[in-house]
Amino acid sequence: MRVRHLHTYLKEQGLVAQAPLDALSQAVVGVDAEYFLRSSVAVSDVFTEALGGMPTALFGILDRELAAWTRAGITPVFVFSGIAPSSPHRLFHSLVPAEVGAAWRAIGSGDYGSAAKFFAKNPVLVTDDVLAFVMHHLSRQGYSCICAPYLAGAQLCQLAEHGVCQAVFAQPGAMMFGCPRVVTAVDFNAGMFEWVDLTHILTTWDIARYQFVDACMLAGTEFCLTYPYLNLEHFNPAQTNQFCFYSAVGFIRQAPLTNWLQTFPSAEMRDSYLEGYRTCELLVRGSPVLRIQDMKVMPVGNPSWTTVRDVLGAKLPDQLYLLVFFGVLSPKLPAALATQRWEDSVPPLADTSEYRDVLRTDLVEIRQRALGLIARRLHSGFMAMAVTTMGYFEQTIPVGQLQQLRPAAGPKLRWVFTREELHAEIIRQGAAVIDCAFCLRWHRHQVQIGGNLYRELQMPGGSCMPTDATSLAALVHFMLLENLSYFSEAGYMTYHGECLGGTPHCFQEAMLTAFQMLGFGVLDGEPYQPAEEMGTDLQYPTSEEISNAQRSRYLISRVVSLLPMRLVPGRAWGSEVDFDLSAFHAVVGALKKGLRQLTEASLANVLLRDISLVRLVPPGVMKPVGGEGSSM
Repeated sequence: MRVRHLHTYLKEQGLVAQAPLDALSQAVVGVDAEYFLRSSVAVSDVFTEALGGMPTALFGILDRELAAWTRAGITPVFVFSGIAPSSPHRLFHSLVPAEVGAAWRAIGSGDYGSAAKFFAKNPVLVTDDVLAFVMHHLSRQGYSCICAPYLAGAQLCQLAEHGVCQAVFAQPGAMMFGCPRVVTAVDFNAGMFEWVDLTHILTTWDIARYQFVDACMLAGTEFCLTYPYLNLEHFNPAQTNQFCFYSAVGFIRQAPLTNWLQTFPSAEMRDSYLEGYRTCELLVRGSPVLRIQDMKVMPVGNPSWTTVRDVLGAKLPDQLYLLVFFGVLSPKLPAALATQRWEDSVPPLADTSEYRDVLRTDLVEIRQRALGLIARRLHSGFMAMAVTTMGYFEQTIPVGQLQQLRPAAGPKLRWVFTREELHAEIIRQGAAVIDCAFCLRWHRHQVQIGGNLYRELQMPGGSCMPTDATSLAALVHFMLLENLSYFSEAGYMTYHGECLGGTPHCFQEAMLTAFQMLGFGVLDGEPYQPAEEMGTDLQYPTSEEISNAQRSRYLISRVVSLLPMRLVPGRAWGSEVDFDLSAFHAVVGALKKGLRQLTEASLANVLLRDISLVRLVPPGVMKPVGGEGSSM
């Protein structure tokens, strides 16, 4: 958990110790994956989000950094955060639309220096998409990766407590969960690492552990804002007049947290802040973790789930948590089913009306089908629930007026084939991978010959149960294509299916994305309409100002940008930041996330029938299209 100014103050007070790297040799280190990425130069470019959201050469840089861990004899176990409770406060993640608009105006006038300063104030460097791709990349590289059911910090403490790892690499805020010692930095060039010791900190500051937790909450975390009086100059060092963590320690020495929470400038502010403090306290003292001894998810200390239900929602079946834990299913869909809320809380740097429309309308059916694929394998109550959607641009709309998603039953074709039939088709096509085009060509051939695959589509009963990874990949691809309406209710292929079936593997992701965008009416050459909050005069044309030639250039550049670009080894790559392409890829990113969630839901639908089939899922299965092997 991130805590405002804690790490900086520990360094200033000399409470961050150093030790030779040899002390970690042959050790298993639990790594907070998000903190690891934030500490890496791979995501330090302030233009990353504006250029499309994926840091350039991210995987190559990570591979080099992790090679250094291997040379040092350190075995990392990466822990990613799972279901994160919603928070009305964004202490570390808030964007200021006016400043973002100023950055785009600076880019329009060629002033990249000023633009960089504005973007640096509004970083969106480690998104859910980046974390998802990193997790599957690391898994394919052979590194151990798990996704905590809820907070990574709590799960890391659980792993350390049971001896799964001998050290924890995380931000100092992990000590709020009880981690006695935390590694905060590793310097392979100097052969040293930095670490903090909770007992030493408590002794130095002459406070108890519960007071340390209270001080962190007063200072401000990811879930609660800084106590308002701590922002006043009177309570901070005279030489800086800026917030200092020690002021929070001083407050806690004088009185417990509950006393301070009775004192606010206004009742309205008190009510707003108390919600965040209550959420943070519940998470610190009882965040659910996957218990290693029995693989069950329970709050720390085994309190009743009712104590955290208001913050975390309903408890889900343990099988669903296991799919999240092993990285098969990203946390978004389980979170929506648990809390009955679907939040799109982070705006893109190139915020447009078109992007908002995609969230409000175009993705609704995909999300409902993804929720339905999972919910139908759970208690019947999940299929009947309503999930309220909340966009970052809908914060002032009353809850009763917000859009609701309802898990959809979806299409019901019956996909039945044997392993022998699948391998015979692989030989017939000479296929190297199981992908969308393979499944579409197989279906077309079966229709032509009246084969078993086609005859079974309209028969009563469920789809087949896969017996190996190849069968699982084929079944999931068929389910994905069916839910994207590439097959009619009668089992025939649609026009888009015929086109995608003839697409080479390396272009399939781009073609699938393009077809979906065409269906949504968002693949054209019209200029986007920037959000009003960013202001005007962004040096970007309107529909009335643009020429047909410029429309053609926009369309061509957008389509070409869908194709993967291979960088030349050893040569630097650079590109101008363009508002149109940034806005376009914000829309593309939202659509691809929806497609990935639908794919994950299709896979989860199969695995929830028999959780033991998770052994068939290869590491990093949700990798971007273009690698080798059976892709999903």
